[in-house]
Amino acid sequence: MISLSIDTRMINHSGIGRYIQNLIPLFINDSRMEITCLGDFEALSKYNWFHKVNFIDLRSEIFSISEQIELSKMIPVCDIFWSPQYNVPIFPIKAKKRVVTIHDVYQMAHFHELTLIKKIYVKVMTYFAVKLSASIVTVSEFSRNEILRLTSADSDKLTVIYNAVDEKFSTDVEYRQSDEKYILFVGNIKPHKNLHNALRAFRIFLQKNNNYKFYIVGKKDGLVTGINNLDALVKGIENSVIFTGYISDRELKEYYANTSIFFFPSKYEGFGFPILEAMKFSIPIVSSNSTSLPEVGGDAILYCDPNDINDMVKKLESVLDNKNAFSRMKYKNQLKKFSWENSAKKYITLFNRLCEKNDI
Repeated sequence: MISLSIDTRMINHSGIGRYIQNLIPLFINDSRMEITCLGDFEALSKYNWFHKVNFIDLRSEIFSISEQIELSKMIPVCDIFWSPQYNVPIFPIKAKKRVVTIHDVYQMAHFHELTLIKKIYVKVMTYFAVKLSASIVTVSEFSRNEILRLTSADSDKLTVIYNAVDEKFSTDVEYRQSDEKYILFVGNIKPHKNLHNALRAFRIFLQKNNNYKFYIVGKKDGLVTGINNLDALVKGIENSVIFTGYISDRELKEYYANTSIFFFPSKYEGFGFPILEAMKFSIPIVSSNSTSLPEVGGDAILYCDPNDINDMVKKLESVLDNKNAFSRMKYKNQLKKFSWENSAKKYITLFNRLCEKNDI
């Protein structure tokens, strides 16, 4: 039996939340695992697996000083403590081994963009994440190479375990009978998402396709590192650009199901969940050709240069001109490479290997 404690405070976050939500039930299903979840009772108790885990109430804010004090005090005696984000405990804990998942090192790659306080925090936390952890999991070969390039991580500690998308993600969704045509963007409005170039490309795209709208699904308000000139970018095309803000999973699926094109122009992604989500709905996809995205999309989708607005427009228009802009078979084959079941098995194999070392 392996006793595994997990920091689950980010279970309701968009990307990492899905990660935690999908992996925990699969860990529970393995009879060799005894799970303890540290987090908020209200957030966790709604899941039907909650009664199968041990629970420790931990509500300190993510990336705070108080979380460091509470983690050190409240992590129980266990074989392994798993941090699904790089905000690892920096003080001694009762776990025999630590595992951290570092999804990407965007902030290290764009260190010059950070404030002094953020630079100090990112530097310190990344240092402890790679130094104190017995194993470091990341979600793509791209991120693995970036971690090796930008940190002092030992390559022997690094394991790539891909993300996936829920098997049922595309089911139980309403396909609307509507004449409205739109391009869909999914992601928080942060600079590396490249929304500024996407909006410039859409403005040109509208000149020939003025019956299209651009739906931007993702958090807009409250982002410290948002796009400063966002209002100027949409000036004159306000009626064609719709910011939905935060939406439910059901609403998200409906947007995917009814869009003409899914557009993902990001300049930096550790993985790129939305590409797999869009594939589930068999819709044309135009993605940036940068970082991990070709690794996720393979040869199943169309790529553009995220720095070339004209190339973006060209690729969007080419999808409209080509009724066979995507292949369901290619999507199906690509999706087979990404499975939560396989990801969980790889984690459990990793946990077992760590426990075998030093006879835990």
